[in-house]
Amino acid sequence: MGGNAATIHTTNFVFSYQHHARWISENATHTTLSFYDNGSNSYNQTNIFSHGWIVSIDHVTATATMIQEWGAPEPEGGLLSGSQGSMQMLPNGGCHIGWGEHAYLSEHTADGSAVMYGKLADRASNVMIYRSNKYNWTGTPETKPALWTYSKAGTRMAFFVSWNGATEVQSWNFYTADNASGNYSLVGNARKAGFETEFHAPAMKQWAYAEALDADGNPLSASVVARTFEPSVSLAQYCNDRGCDHSQQTDDDNLVPYETDFSVADRYLSPQRGFNTQSYYAEVPSNHTTTSNKAETSATKKSSASLTREAVLVAIGALIGFGTMTLGILMHTQGLFQRLEPLADSISRRTGRWTDSVSRSAFGSRVLGRYTRVWEKEVEGLEGDLGGRSSSLSSSAGVGRGQA
Repeated sequence: MGGNAATIHTTNFVFSYQHHARWISENATHTTLSFYDNGSNSYNQTNIFSHGWIVSIDHVTATATMIQEWGAPEPEGGLLSGSQGSMQMLPNGGCHIGWGEHAYLSEHTADGSAVMYGKLADRASNVMIYRSNKYNWTGTPETKPALWTYSKAGTRMAFFVSWNGATEVQSWNFYTADNASGNYSLVGNARKAGFETEFHAPAMKQWAYAEALDADGNPLSASVVARTFEPSVSLAQYCNDRGCDHSQQTDDDNLVPYETDFSVADRYLSPQRGFNTQSYYAEVPSNHTTTSNKAETSATKKSSASLTREAVLVAIGALIGFGTMTLGILMHTQGLFQRLEPLADSISRRTGRWTDSVSRSAFGSRVLGRYTRVWEKEVEGLEGDLGGRSSSLSSSAGVGRGQA
């Protein structure tokens, strides 16, 4: 769909570098899908702004039509994201969009109106959102609710309660007693008001706890038992019915400035990593040969020549081996080896006389003589050993026959 070689042609929209495509519905003739159209990769651009789109594909006519569009609620009319991004369809027909390169997210109704637009960070920070989704989240922390109680003069009493991460709390019950393990009495109930709920009772007690309730009035959890804080006489002059505010301003020398204006250098921003993808494969002219191509051609030629030379050598070796084997068989069948035996004996006698003459010379007596003598002794020993074994075998055979 879309592109230079499309099989499905778009009728009223152009898209590029899209993300998060999802099927919505499909039948025999039509397919409906949603996706986030970036419209740019920070180098090439097909749209002024990025969008969330629903597209209907007609398989009969091989056309695609954009039937729903959502944009970022910016004063300029929209937002262009060169990378990343997501679009999630919601049950009410609206959608939730994450704006990718920009760490922004938005929620829209089915008619296109934006009912929520949030920014996690400015673009200059280089913080981005690859994908943003909206789901129901129910939080029931394993920790207990936190409670702090206070009384300035031992008459009225203030409660401050919170339960970080709890999503189902609708109201709080407050209990007090004179002893930590004593009989606790319900002194009031207050609707949850934001992160921390504040409640005031007309009478002060030393001990207290709070109980979290859901929408149906069922208890969810209770805080630990807390002892009521009463300020000292010297501190009480700086206190009121909600707590004590006595403090001194920190000297300028002890202040640590907080750097809120921080931006990433331009060379590190993602748009600087854009690529020109108009041509994925560069065409090389037919009359142009690069250095790398020349090197590859030369290496290929050398490799082919080496393989050819090796094949020729193997073939020659095989022919020589076959010829030698054939000649040997022929000589054996024609009795040529028997005819060569006198010649072999003559060569052996001549070699023996030469060895004797060399061994008698000065060099032979020193070098060859010792090896000749060793060889002669080994031969004599071998012959004696074989003779002894023959005698033993003969005796054994005779005794055996006698005994038999």
